[in-house]
Amino acid sequence: MALTRLFSSFRPAFPSLADPLYLTLFLLLLFISTLIVRRLFSSPLCSVPGPILWRLSRLSGLYASYAGHEATLYTNMFRKYNTPILRIGPNEVLIADGNALSPIYHASGGMDKADCYNNFHIDGFPTLFSAVDRAHRLPRARSVKGLFATRSLREDEAKVENAVQLGVERLSRERKRALNDGGPVDLLSACRAVALDVVTSYLFGTSYGGVEEETNHLSAGAFVDAFVGVGRFFFLPPWLFGLVDRFCQWAFETRETVQSMDLVDSFVRGLVDDANVEDGTYQAQMLKLGLSKDEVVAQCKDLIFAGTDSSGMNLSTFCWNVTQQPAIYNRLKDELRRAREEDIDCDLSTLPYFRACIRETLRLSMANPTRLPRVVPEGGWTFQPTPDFSYSATKSSSKWNQKVYFLPAGTLVSVQIHTLHYSPAIFPDAGRFDPDRWLTASDQQLEKMNRDWIPFSVGSRQCIARNLAMVELNLACAAIIEAGVLSGAKPVGARIEILEWFNSRVRGERIEIEYSKE
Repeated sequence: MALTRLFSSFRPAFPSLADPLYLTLFLLLLFISTLIVRRLFSSPLCSVPGPILWRLSRLSGLYASYAGHEATLYTNMFRKYNTPILRIGPNEVLIADGNALSPIYHASGGMDKADCYNNFHIDGFPTLFSAVDRAHRLPRARSVKGLFATRSLREDEAKVENAVQLGVERLSRERKRALNDGGPVDLLSACRAVALDVVTSYLFGTSYGGVEEETNHLSAGAFVDAFVGVGRFFFLPPWLFGLVDRFCQWAFETRETVQSMDLVDSFVRGLVDDANVEDGTYQAQMLKLGLSKDEVVAQCKDLIFAGTDSSGMNLSTFCWNVTQQPAIYNRLKDELRRAREEDIDCDLSTLPYFRACIRETLRLSMANPTRLPRVVPEGGWTFQPTPDFSYSATKSSSKWNQKVYFLPAGTLVSVQIHTLHYSPAIFPDAGRFDPDRWLTASDQQLEKMNRDWIPFSVGSRQCIARNLAMVELNLACAAIIEAGVLSGAKPVGARIEILEWFNSRVRGERIEIEYSKE
């Protein structure tokens, strides 16, 4: 009896579920355990490879996006698993097989954009880029589509040429200063100024005058950088994005940013207020559709941002890479000289080596390095990888590409530009600027390269201004080479380092070259 009383005194005291605190903790633990089991073992996506933490939560991906290395993280994981498909969240997959581009982005108008695109509305208005609702976007896109047609660009090419020529003259002055006084030339600021003046001259009928500012700090630069900075939060749920965006404006917005925003707003509002609905400009076409002036201002701001950021990055990347390899520069100069001797008005896009340099520039520029998420429609979608797919240049991916993956309705699915453009199986030695790859590849390899080359996305929602961007890049690159602006130049730094947000930001916000006296 004594022993019984002794041992009974050591009886553990278990908490009672009648206690509200313990009941809450128990239910929370049960919920988390059930969630973990479901996401790991019973989810329709459980057969898709990917790290355990990614299957459980999107937090690691969201952090990588904020830190600016998300695109590289996913690309490296494709290398590790050598798989055509990767699970990057509880309800999200990323695909590295170029054959998935058509069903995701093109067939039947492509799958709907994910809700995160709402995060890129401007002044509360869905833009041509950010609009998720197709019915909302369609009439707006149709109203301005003609401005981006090849015929329209050919007829008004002089506007682009004039802006480019002013930009080349500015770069020439920068070169002369650098040769006399020393110091680097910031390509990014100068090329952004050219891009800004091209988009405003051609589409709005009035140049912003960025090239004429004669400063390394473009007045619209902080406006562009502010929009780029928002891209680190692009993949957040819209409700959370709104909170984060408002906090960042309150905590970090600078006077320079406010002034730049005001300058761009004033410029655009002046154009919209003075527009004649019959004058054929971008703003006039949208006003003719019956849109409010405030919405038209927002749509114009979207074009200024996208056109300045992406084209400025592309042109800077071309110049930097050409100066890194003098043999490429000399070969380009010779091809252009011979072509002009035969026809002063030659079609630049038909020159083989020049065209290869442009394609290689757009492959490596990474103006938009990240994924482009879409929502799997009702009925789901079955993804069957290409039988011979491999993300490695040396080994097969048979372990994963022999499977068929069913993605249920509501699953987020995407392809990442960085992953396709850096695929070692499609672009051997992918980090190297090598225009010859486009001239020496076999027909079969070239077909895959063209398929996976998507600098402007693909399908019905690809960049509406892609034709203008190509005309601008062709004219500007040729003019810079022919003017000798890059003669005697060499790049500063071993490579262009970027923060991989939705729109990339160059680390240090400068792409520089320097000159040695000839």
